[in-house]
Amino acid sequence: MCGITGFFVQANKTEHTEASYTHLKLMADVIEHRGPDAEGFWVNTQNSVALAHRRLAIVDLSETGQQPMESQHFVLVFNGEIYNFRVIKKELEKLGQSFNGHSDTEVLLYALEHWGLQNTLDKLEGMYAFCAYNKSTNQAYLVRDRMGEKPLYFSKQGHKFFFSSELKALKANPSFNAKLNREALGVYLQHNCVPAPLSIYEDCFKLEPGQYLQLDCESLGYSLNTYWSATEVMIQGSEQPFAGTETEAADALEATLLSSIKDQMLADVPLGAFLSGGIDSSTVASIMQSLSDKAINTYSIGFNFDDFNEAEHAKVIAQHLGTNHTEFYVSEQDTKDVIPTLANVYCEPFADSSQIPTYLVCELAKQHVTVALSGDGGDELFAGYSRYQKVLDSWRIQQGPSALEKAAHF
Repeated sequence: MCGITGFFVQANKTEHTEASYTHLKLMADVIEHRGPDAEGFWVNTQNSVALAHRRLAIVDLSETGQQPMESQHFVLVFNGEIYNFRVIKKELEKLGQSFNGHSDTEVLLYALEHWGLQNTLDKLEGMYAFCAYNKSTNQAYLVRDRMGEKPLYFSKQGHKFFFSSELKALKANPSFNAKLNREALGVYLQHNCVPAPLSIYEDCFKLEPGQYLQLDCESLGYSLNTYWSATEVMIQGSEQPFAGTETEAADALEATLLSSIKDQMLADVPLGAFLSGGIDSSTVASIMQSLSDKAINTYSIGFNFDDFNEAEHAKVIAQHLGTNHTEFYVSEQDTKDVIPTLANVYCEPFADSSQIPTYLVCELAKQHVTVALSGDGGDELFAGYSRYQKVLDSWRIQQGPSALEKAAHF
């Protein structure tokens, strides 16, 4: 998973070196769970830049994969995976670039060095959040992946600019003011979460998917820029729909899934998959098994209530695929034991009931593997929930207001 954090101090407002390291260490310690394998720090000589990284080693387990990672012009802290880094690495090698190790972080670092930010982002396929500090221009870039899989928070307060993978790391800095954002609280009551760009704290925001923030480290002025837009992709797809048959569409989708999952299975640590028995996770597990020369590890959570239990479906799929399957039936007490930890896990209010089984299946899988693939997102991409069809049907018939809506007018 990894975690990144740090802060920038406005010119003429620098801290003592000892204070910078102390505060940076406090921030990094809070997110140790994201990266238990190693920690790293980088503070510049003027004490205006402080970057930290907590590492969960997945690719290149050696010291050559340690962060922060530095090149001639850039210092980088990176969380995530670049799935096509081997392709990018070959391009860089043709340009004469040599490498110390075989991590995707080093590939990203030298891609920035050779091509700059925008051209590099155009090439990336993956899930990531990173901060790249340009020593030559005294500017920094915060970047979040196209779909927003990796979190990234930022806040400008007084003469400091903070960033981190989790809110709790910002709170660990004595200079950060964790004042409740009442606007965000109202939105949370509407949506059961605090959607980007808001966070539960005032003057603290989530970087949105497909965005990067450019920061002037002297003045702490910043701009937000969109480098990829899901809306634009949707519009383009609507204007230029797939022209083939249903069979050709299915074949194209299968080829895309095979390519994507193959890249995501690249790891120097054990990996597995979450399996619910539904179409999405079963498809992912099936492709993983087809790409593996041994039984993959699959994990399921079960409940002693037939209406909620998917473990039986998952077991059937696991037996059919021949996976090394592990299931855990959750008791009432197991559920209650998780609840006190949730506020610390999510950092801000979050009311999705699936957070409890998600936590438990992650805890189960962590006993055996470091990386686990899932089918999350399939229903959103392919309109798999029944409510999508209900909304579409209501729209088509121009359904009038509900009884509750009518009552609200009186």
